[in-house]
Amino acid sequence: MRISTSWNNQLGLNAMLDQQSKLSETQLKLSSGKKYLSPAENAVAATSMIDLNHNIKENQQYQVNIGAARQRLDLEESALDNAGSVLHRIRELTVQGLNDSNTATNRQQIAMEIDELNKQLLSIANTKNANGEYIFSGYKTDQAAFTDTPAYAYQGDASQRSIAIGPSRHVTD
Repeated sequence: MRISTSWNNQLGLNAMLDQQSKLSETQLKLSSGKKYLSPAENAVAATSMIDLNHNIKENQQYQVNIGAARQRLDLEESALDNAGSVLHRIRELTVQGLNDSNTATNRQQIAMEIDELNKQLLSIANTKNANGEYIFSGYKTDQAAFTDTPAYAYQGDASQRSIAIGPSRHVTD
C-alpha cells in the first residue's frame, strides 16, 4: 500500500489548523484575562466560582440588612429619647401644678401644656420610618401603633420584627 502525497499534505494541513486553533484560544485567554473560557474546561473551578459568587451576594445582603437594622434602631432610639424628654417635662409640670401658690389660670395653662405634650407623645409613639411604616406597631406597620379615641389604646401586635445579619444570626429591630 502506498501513501499518497495528498495524504501527507492533508496531515500537514490538519496539524497547522490544529495549532492555529490552539493559538487562537490562547490569544482569547490572554485578551480576556481568564484562565478558562468556558466552565467545561474546569468544572471544579466553575463550581467553586459559583459558590463564591453566591457567598459574596449573601454577605452583601447581610450588610444591607445590618444598615437597615441600624437605621431603624437609631430612629427608635431617637423617638424613645424624645418621649423621655416629654415625660420629664410632664413630670415637672405636674409637680409645679401641685404647688398651692398657683392660681386657677396658672393651673389651666399647665393643664393645656400637658395636653399638648400628651399629643406630642402620641405623635412620637406613631413615628414612621422613611418607608412610611409605623415603627412601634410590630408587624402591623401600615396601622398607627396608638390611638387616642376614645382612650389611649395600642393598635399594633406583640410581634417583634427580626432581620438576618449573618448565616445563623438574627437581630430584633
